Amino acid sequence: MYSLQELQQLLRIYVTHDLFQAIVIETTALCNRRCSFCPNSLLGREKGVMKIEDFKHIINQLSSLHYKGRISLHMYGEPLIDKRIIRFVGMVRRACPDAFIQLNTNGDFLTKKIVTAFGKAQVNLLYVSQYDGKINQNVKEILQWIEEKKPKYRHMISVRVTTAFTDNRGGLLPHLGKRPIQKTPCYRTSTTMTINWHGDVVLCCSDYFGAVTFGNIRKQSLRNIWLSPKFQQVRKNLFFGKRKTLPICSKCSYIPHTVYADSTIEEHFHRNGLFTQLFVDPTISWTYANTFISPN
Repeated sequence: MYSLQELQQLLRIYVTHDLFQAIVIETTALCNRRCSFCPNSLLGREKGVMKIEDFKHIINQLSSLHYKGRISLHMYGEPLIDKRIIRFVGMVRRACPDAFIQLNTNGDFLTKKIVTAFGKAQVNLLYVSQYDGKINQNVKEILQWIEEKKPKYRHMISVRVTTAFTDNRGGLLPHLGKRPIQKTPCYRTSTTMTINWHGDVVLCCSDYFGAVTFGNIRKQSLRNIWLSPKFQQVRKNLFFGKRKTLPICSKCSYIPHTVYADSTIEEHFHRNGLFTQLFVDPTISWTYANTFISPN
């Protein structure tokens, strides 16, 4: 049973906004790892990088829209493996000075040069996921360097140390997660636009193969894709728990953790001072874990 506050939050999510609250841009599909919780470990998928012309086209549209939401430069590829990433981040910040810029990385290619460049570009969150259950040595050295030399960059880096995974990525990884209750709502399509490296706007971050597409950024504007009849119908179906309307959704184990929907909760808390830093390594006192506190 939802409280009045939760129902109000759900209503705000459901009402179709003229624009998405978050956008995920896959600049590269290349990754150096084959993690068991990722489809890259088991399935074949065409690999490549987004054309710079396509990236510019997306960012220019966001600039024209005066976009202030979240811009995430990652998906199934490792963003730091792309040599253009520093340039891309700079382009995003110049085009969207008030946007929340986030990158998720495995940390293998993290360097002082990258951290410095991201700091200058005012990246809001560099999310370093350590899937071995410990902080890898190169990441630890970077954190120690920041502690000693660049303390102003502390707020930018969040390190998650975990070995637990439950999302089966739209049923592609059946060994992860349990089959969901079919009426469980999903709010990802109500808040987030996801663009793969081909420029296709796909269902969500679990749509590894692009099984559900709403258009391509070379042919339609971001706003027109977002407000298209197909996108709106899918959004409505999933909000009301009609997962069986899409095969990928009927097999997906993802269940929203809160009524805030998707990972937009993270930047909401971050902006409002509710993002809590947790101690996970006794040698680095300010490393954080992936934990949130309730605003109530």
